[in-house]
Amino acid sequence: MQDSSQALQALGAIILYSLIALNFNKSKLNNIVIDIEAEKDKSAIALASTVIEEARSKSYDELAQGIDPVSSPSEFTHPSNFGNDGSESSRADFDDFDDYHGYSWDEETDNGDYEGWIEVCYIADLESKDTCINTQSRFKKMIVNIRYGNIDPVRYSIDRAPVQLEYINSYYH
Repeated sequence: MQDSSQALQALGAIILYSLIALNFNKSKLNNIVIDIEAEKDKSAIALASTVIEEARSKSYDELAQGIDPVSSPSEFTHPSNFGNDGSESSRADFDDFDDYHGYSWDEETDNGDYEGWIEVCYIADLESKDTCINTQSRFKKMIVNIRYGNIDPVRYSIDRAPVQLEYINSYYH
């Protein structure tokens, strides 16, 4: 009788130890996945920042590239004409801020494969920066989206939301 109770206690201890070890390993694995995702997020932010810095160096608008300042926002490119001008075969050829609208690309890095896409729109003013308008103004907003593949498809049954950075460019003469 005493032997069987000791055997049950030993079995219970082994089961308890196994559960503790299993939870510890699961927790450690989750922490590793979180660290990897944080690194991927940092890389995505760096990619988006690079595009924003590049776009900031371009002219506000195709029509504002000369020495004569544009006197009225109505002279700027209409939003329906945003995007590649047709003569620009790559991002390096873009010469103004709104050329980036609709641009998408894939990029391979040491941290994995990324997919990026850009939207550009006019906004009325800085107070209404979340609302795009369908008319010209002195403010353009760029939204750069970067997405990477899931680290753990079992843990995430749906796609992760893309990393999204925004920048507002303003024109003053």
